[in-house]
This record gives sequence, C-alpha cells and structure tokens, in this order.
Amino acid sequence: MNLKELKLLWPFYLGIFIAGITNAAEAIYVVFFLSKELAFVQISFLVALITFGRLFFEIPTGAIADLFGRKRSVIMGWIGSGSTFAMIPFFNTFKGLFFIILISTFFSTLVTGADTAWIVDYLKKKKVNTTI
Repeated sequence: MNLKELKLLWPFYLGIFIAGITNAAEAIYVVFFLSKELAFVQISFLVALITFGRLFFEIPTGAIADLFGRKRSVIMGWIGSGSTFAMIPFFNTFKGLFFIILISTFFSTLVTGADTAWIVDYLKKKKVNTTI
C-alpha cells in the first residue's frame, strides 16, 4: 500500500475496520442472549436468522444498489446497520430482537458487493491503474 492509495481509499478502509469490529461481536451473541434470559432454541433461531436473512436479502439489496447507486446503497447500509446494531441491547424480548436483527441484516446486505463495486468505480473515475 502506498500513500496515494491510502489517501484515496481511507474511508473504505475505515468502513471495513468498523464492519470487522461489529462482525467480531457476533461471537458473543450467545452469552448476550443468555443474559436476556432467552432459551437456547430462541438463540439458535436468532443466530440462524442472521445467516438466512443475509441469504434472503442479498438479491433485493443488490437491485437497490443497481437502481439507486452503489454509493447511496453503501452509505445507507453503513448508517442503518450501525444504528440497528447499536439498538440491539435495548431489546429484551425474542420478538423485539427478531425484528431488530432482521432489519440490521437487511441494512448489512446493502453493503455487501456494492462496497467493492463502488471502490472499483471510484478508482476508475480517479484514473488509478488497478492492475497488479
């Protein structure tokens, strides 16, 4: 990585870093949900919801990125998933957690794929050679 690359792509690197931190939080979901006095079956369902929600929302959110632009999709995904992720501790019931995790999953899929495509478009616009 050179200084020019860092100067151009620092917002993307920051976004990837923050996404990594929030993904690491998934490792403690079971303990967190146990502290909310949820049963293991409910916890399993919530953790599965994350995976199936990502699978289910991937195509519709890809279409959103194509229609409204990758930049808007990524920014809306970052803001939405960050906001909903921060709201998870305030929900104490299974239904509430189901709802907020489903919304968070939708927002997180707005970013997947669109962020990489946005970077490629951005580098082409800046006329940066991307070949290795």
